[in-house]
Amino acid sequence: MGLSISLGVALNLCQASQAAGIGVNAKAKSGQPTLIGHLYSCTTHSPPGDAGASVEHGTVTLKDVQINQCGNPNEPAKEVWYTSAPGFKGVDTVKFPMGKRGIGGVTYNVTVQ
Repeated sequence: MGLSISLGVALNLCQASQAAGIGVNAKAKSGQPTLIGHLYSCTTHSPPGDAGASVEHGTVTLKDVQINQCGNPNEPAKEVWYTSAPGFKGVDTVKFPMGKRGIGGVTYNVTVQ
């Protein structure tokens, strides 16, 4: 049901060029928790947190996990779980600002059906 997208390369690019924002498309069912991606860093091996994370029509939860990335079968990561408000359908935006003044970061565009 959920679309899992690994963003390690994207996050490394954000660290190198903090003005660069990364956009990711995902799908979810209305009102149901959906795994929409992973956050991790092959540079620091410490996944970013949710400081300043925002969502327009629902909630986002991060779960600590280990995944096979960066040449490490136990790379520390965070699963990104999205749940829309009950009955919401349309496109929602989940933003994780990173870098100086939150200029860079990751934005999930979640199509909720």
